[in-house]
This record gives sequence, C-alpha cells and structure tokens, in this order.
Amino acid sequence: MASFSTRDVDFELTWEVLQSALEAEGWKRPAIKSTVEICLNTFQRPDYVPMGRFIAQNTTEPMGTPLFPWGKQHNQWLLKHRLAQGIEFLHHGISERNLELCVPGRGTDAVLDRKKLERHVSNVTKETLQRGRDIAKMLVLDNVNTKRFRNEMRATTDETRQQYFRSLLTDDILHYLFSAQFRSISFPFIFHRGIRRIAAEEVIHRNLYAFTRFVAGTLIYDTYRLCLQMDAREPTLIRDDSPIAHETVLLNYKAMVLFSPLRDALRNVETIPANPELLLNVQGWKTDPHSTAIQLDPNADWSQLLD
Repeated sequence: MASFSTRDVDFELTWEVLQSALEAEGWKRPAIKSTVEICLNTFQRPDYVPMGRFIAQNTTEPMGTPLFPWGKQHNQWLLKHRLAQGIEFLHHGISERNLELCVPGRGTDAVLDRKKLERHVSNVTKETLQRGRDIAKMLVLDNVNTKRFRNEMRATTDETRQQYFRSLLTDDILHYLFSAQFRSISFPFIFHRGIRRIAAEEVIHRNLYAFTRFVAGTLIYDTYRLCLQMDAREPTLIRDDSPIAHETVLLNYKAMVLFSPLRDALRNVETIPANPELLLNVQGWKTDPHSTAIQLDPNADWSQLLD
C-alpha cells in the first residue's frame, strides 16, 4: 500500500509538479463535453434494450462464417466490438467464455477474431486508464490547495479518501472517462434521474450507477496515491514516470470487479442496457421471425437474471 504524504509542503510540491508538466505540455486538460443535451432530468425514461437482444443474434457457422440478419460484414464486426466494450465495462477484461460470446463458432477464423477482440479490449482498458490519469491530474491540480482536499487526504481510511474523489465526479466526467464503453452501453439509462417503472430494470439502473461511480472514484484515487502525490523529502521522485506505478493502477483496475460491493449483482452481460445508437449503427437491424435464436423483449421482466 502506498504511503501518504500529507504535509502542506507535500501538497504544494504536488501542485507545482502538475502545473509545470501542464505548462510543458506533458499532459493536457481533458476535453470534457457537457451531457446536458442527453436530458438526464426529463420525465421521459430512456428505453431499456438489454444487450442480450444482440447476443442472441450473434451467431456463426463453423470457420466463422457469419449468419447475421443484416448481412453486412462491417455491421458484424461493429457488433462484436461493441459487445466486447460492454464486457470490458463490466469485467475490466474479457474471459475465454465471453470471447466465445462475442465470436461464437470454431475454426481458424474464430480463433483469429478472438485474438483481435482481446487486443481491442486491452486497448479499451488502456484508453480508460489514460483518461483516468488526465482526470486525476485535473482534479488534483484544481483542488490540492483547498482546505477540504488536504483534510480529506489526511483521513485515516482509504474509504474516506475514495469518497472524496467520488464526490468530485460529475456526469460529464464519467461520460468522458468511459466514453469507449458508452459506445456500447446506454449512458442515459444508467444516469437518468427517474425511477424505472419495472422493478427489475430499476435494480439494474441503480446497481450500474453505483458501480460506475465506485469504479471511477477508486481509479482516480489509485492514480493519485500511486502516481501523482509528491513527497517533499524526495522532490525528484516523480511516481508518474514509473511504469511500476502505472502497472499497479492497471492491476487494481482489473481487481476492482472482485472486491466491488456489486460484484455479484452485475455478473450478467445479457442485462446490460445497450446504447440505443447501436441499433442505428447496425443498419437494417430487426428481429428475424425465421431465426432460431431467441428474440428478447426489451420490456420483459429480467428479475430472474438478477438472482
């Protein structure tokens, strides 16, 4: 566990190092866009389209020949990548079982496609951690000289310090942090302020909201304590330059799903709310009345999947 440097001179040095790096273009403030246009406070609740609807259509013959109702190869690969991004959001990686979920079938083509998806998921994780690093730098630079920041960092428990960083996370920041994953998952469903009319949907809504904030807050906190905080007694030791520090952040990110308080409630990829734009991106998608794959009703009661 990283030790904490909480003297005023430590905080002052942390600010100086971050500010100097910013001026030297060692990092840039993240370009965080407003989510106001998403209308998270309206009475109209976002539609719930479970990812299982797309998984049910994602079938292949042996050797990886696709059998998609919409037929176009671009759409097939788009869907597989989006499914993988949703899995990364939930599991911070992708298991062999979930690779088979994204690329069903056997043969050389399927094996090669799974390898490509593994690399894609790894890149999504790297992008998320890089965005988290920039967000952490921005938040620390803007707050390290405040009395509240210093008092919270002097707390005796990790939980108190984590809660402080979570309190700084706005919807805009969270949308930016997980922007790759939200190309697959419905950001409006998770962050809409209304209560879902169907109880099982509300459970998914509430759990995903809590999970997203837990992961983001823990990631930002880890980045600060392992990479950004400075110790004035060792002014030349900049942990942000250390590959070991960043590797530890990565390992902790992957382990979060194991110690998350919601690790059991969010184990089903099928119930994740799909991004509505996925329907638009996959041109011509529609349920196939002749398909042998199950057709999932987005308004169905999913409570049995939460057991």
